[in-house]
Amino acid sequence: MRIDINQFSLREKEVINLLLQGKSNKQIALALGVSVSTVEFHLKNIYRKLQVKSRTEAFLQLGESVGNIIGKQQESIVDGTGVKVENDGNTIPKRRISMKQRFYIIGGSALTIILVMAFVFVRLRTNNIHILPTETLAVSVTANPEMSDMGISFIFPPNLGDGTENEMVPQSNEFTTLYPRHVKLTLVDYPLQGTVFAPQILAFPAKEFAQMSKDSETTINNLQNILKAQQALSAEPLPFLPAQAAVQLFHAQQKFLSFKNGTGIRYITQYSQAHFPAVNNTDVFYTFQGITSDGNSYVSVILPIHLDYLVEKDNPEAWKNPADWQTVEKYPVYLNTIISKLNQADNPFSPSLESLDALVQSLQINSQE
Repeated sequence: MRIDINQFSLREKEVINLLLQGKSNKQIALALGVSVSTVEFHLKNIYRKLQVKSRTEAFLQLGESVGNIIGKQQESIVDGTGVKVENDGNTIPKRRISMKQRFYIIGGSALTIILVMAFVFVRLRTNNIHILPTETLAVSVTANPEMSDMGISFIFPPNLGDGTENEMVPQSNEFTTLYPRHVKLTLVDYPLQGTVFAPQILAFPAKEFAQMSKDSETTINNLQNILKAQQALSAEPLPFLPAQAAVQLFHAQQKFLSFKNGTGIRYITQYSQAHFPAVNNTDVFYTFQGITSDGNSYVSVILPIHLDYLVEKDNPEAWKNPADWQTVEKYPVYLNTIISKLNQADNPFSPSLESLDALVQSLQINSQE
């Protein structure tokens, strides 16, 4: 069976390389700097793509593909001592390989495979920019593919990545990072990298969060009031958790969305601590803030977006004359111009708002008491 290596993500290719070296899940986890459960998650995805049910079947199928390649290489290399044999009176040549030649061929082929695998492994490690959390939990994948784990499930649009890395985040009582113990799913291989926020889905126990501070209680109550009225004031910041040590500059493209067992509001926004920040592709993001119908779980979806007409934060050429709008008088005009443009119906958002909305609408949050 021929295997298309392009169907695997970078991380899955790393796991496959180590699997073929005969390493255990624990050894693979140590080599990649991740948890064993993360390795198990990637192995499940590999089994699904190979259409096998066990490690042994995967190893045999992957090994067979490598073996076929080796066989073809050996077939073209072999040129042993010619021996003539009779075939119905006709003399035909027969190739024979000495033990010494076999040793060189097998040894050379093995060395070649090891060097190629080492080269590929190094390249993958160099190119991979995803940092996996140290405490992750496995997520199951169905053919849809539907992600399901820890009380959260959703349909994964294929253009948004290749699975999730999951963890149970412990409670934090720090003033700038105040939140209860909650679930965090980070999207792997999301199309945008290097942004201020990682692509993530957070599910908090709402009642516990509200009890932690007056601000979080106010945020949750505001969201419930907005959802009840189906109207949000354009001049007021929209609800967002977890709280940020920065200011919500604006909100655009706000829209009420329902998910499997709750409702919420999605919008485009940016947070900043600067006096006159530019709306840029590093900091701007899509978010959905929702709550389950029973009021027990608060969900926060944070997904980076990109627009060609926004400036790039790391591109000095895009900031040639910042003083033209970085004044008390001119900045509101600049910001309103950007907001108006963001609110236009034909914006070429990348990823598209439709694909991000589809993910949100497929969410199922099993309430956390």
